[in-house]
Amino acid sequence: MATTILTAVQTQSVSNLMTNDSLTNLTFAKFDSSLGTLTSVHFTLSGTENTGYTVTDISASANNFTFFNDVTVFLKSGSTTLTTVLPQISTTGSLVANGTTTSTGYPALNLTSTVASGDVLYTDAPTLSLFNGPGSIILTSSGHSNNGFSASGDVNQTVVTRYSGTATVQYDYFVADTGTPEPATMALMGSALLGLGLLRKKTRS
Repeated sequence: MATTILTAVQTQSVSNLMTNDSLTNLTFAKFDSSLGTLTSVHFTLSGTENTGYTVTDISASANNFTFFNDVTVFLKSGSTTLTTVLPQISTTGSLVANGTTTSTGYPALNLTSTVASGDVLYTDAPTLSLFNGPGSIILTSSGHSNNGFSASGDVNQTVVTRYSGTATVQYDYFVADTGTPEPATMALMGSALLGLGLLRKKTRS
């Protein structure tokens, strides 16, 4: 028999709002193989984008616009992508001829979106070997933004985006049953033997 045990989840965060394609190192302790045999590694990732914009009509006529922005947030081991999330923002507005409008609070990045990934599970030998101890492993987080305006007339625009992320790593492992009685089992066996001894002594008298 084998008992499956789940370790405590390790969580690391991108501490500041990062710019497009910047890399952040996230350090996680590897699995301590003295605890048992690693069977799977789980990853979850939460990504947040913070965005602001200003847009100006250059068509000399009133026009309507739609602004969109998304940020792909990555969690990688080396060049291998472990999981991604895609927070997205979309909003509409209108411009008077030659007018300018901004997002709420601009230049503050008050347009926000947060998306969390589901549980991503790896059981393949190459991934498990990467996370077997001792020591630690460095994963990287980055974000790549994509944005634009769809407008009924020509516009000039400025978009500023930052991202942050939080990643968790979780290990599943098992401990083989060695067949050695646990203390509680040994105590029960001792009580049974003592009872048998008393029974035999009573029979002889």
